[in-house]
Amino acid sequence: MDLFTKFGFILINLWKRKALVLPTLLGLNLLSWVYFWIKPSLLGFSLIVLTLALFLTVIFIGVIPVAIIEENNYRVDVVRSMGA
Repeated sequence: MDLFTKFGFILINLWKRKALVLPTLLGLNLLSWVYFWIKPSLLGFSLIVLTLALFLTVIFIGVIPVAIIEENNYRVDVVRSMGA
């Protein structure tokens, strides 16, 4: 299994635990905004960009491929390229 397929499966597994992962990522994003507001720096901006990118990646990977997989009753091991 190549690297991108493993990364896709990790994101799909994160989407299955969305009740825990999404609020955590949103909270980290809000904390990075507060940190940037208190002490503006390149580190604070980088934290905002990183947490926002992770949050949106989990959202988009979950909304598009997982919805298609669940709606059409595909087996995840058959649809390996969906996660990547």
